[in-house]
Amino acid sequence: MYTSILILLLGNIFSENCNNGRKVLNIRNKAKKLLNIRNKAKKLLNIRKSPLNKIKKIDKIVNDNSIRVKSGTNATLTYFKDTVFQCISGIPKYNSMAVNPLLLGFTLKDWNDKYANANPNVIPWCGKKMEIIVNNKKFIGTIIDTCDPGSNGAFIDPNTGQIIGGKCDYTNVIDLYGDKGLEFLKTTVGDDFYQGKLIWRILD
Repeated sequence: MYTSILILLLGNIFSENCNNGRKVLNIRNKAKKLLNIRNKAKKLLNIRKSPLNKIKKIDKIVNDNSIRVKSGTNATLTYFKDTVFQCISGIPKYNSMAVNPLLLGFTLKDWNDKYANANPNVIPWCGKKMEIIVNNKKFIGTIIDTCDPGSNGAFIDPNTGQIIGGKCDYTNVIDLYGDKGLEFLKTTVGDDFYQGKLIWRILD
């Protein structure tokens, strides 16, 4: 009889330990599952963040319309008398000029893809003030036009009948406008053309 009772008690203890063991095992399994879920969530979060950050960086590069080069010590100066401009309508009565965007650090691809036929409001150099110093003489004007770095085609100026446009002859050109521009060149370098050392900078 005592033997039977002892066997019964041992069986109950063993059964209880097994049940507790199963509970511990279940808790461990649930903890592992939760840990796996958390790790997967972290990976998904990183995957989502990574492309988003890349997209933001790419978007910043693509939409970066700031002027990349704002000053220099070498350029080609000429003058022009067109009456059709990329940045303004009407004939300016103030000192003004056109520039080749390559001078300002833009690429031919920038020009062809973004600015060749763009609204003046999105062209970075339109309306900017530029200062030129040659032989200690200063010319400050507003950029009103672009000297085309590509080959988007020449056309006839409707007011003068002259052929204008076409590919710019110089990658670093600054075209001073009209009689004021020509007068500055004649007074400063004694010609309507200058190529060499000078100081130029974007003022705003």
